[in-house]
Amino acid sequence: MLKTCPISNTLIDENVVRLNGFFTILVLIATFFYLPIFYFISIDFLIRSVKVKYSPSVFVSKNIINFFKIKAIPIDFAPKKFAVRMGFTITLVLLLLNHFNYIFFFDALLIFFILAVVGETFFRFCLGCKIYSLINTIKSK
Repeated sequence: MLKTCPISNTLIDENVVRLNGFFTILVLIATFFYLPIFYFISIDFLIRSVKVKYSPSVFVSKNIINFFKIKAIPIDFAPKKFAVRMGFTITLVLLLLNHFNYIFFFDALLIFFILAVVGETFFRFCLGCKIYSLINTIKSK
């Protein structure tokens, strides 16, 4: 099992990350039925990849966690930030695939994206974090 190598001392609440993932799953699934909703998640990923605190979905997730007084589970921010940036990159590729009408590839990548977010949200398996750890392991050698 790869351990994460933090590049910052910043911790975030895993509950917020997972609840935000749940909302992301809902929006990604809704994309199959109403494509314009995908623009919301693309913009949200852009905001999260630049400055997390301004993300509408993170704002909602934090307030729900605080409302229910769920105890925070601190986790390292650096791998999650990398994963969010990967998510943003995937949304850009999806937008391009849609623009050029590559529907099969759009659907296939969207399903992969949903599965990756499901892994994080329900099974605490963050694919982006694993890739982050692998890159840092290779860099340190």
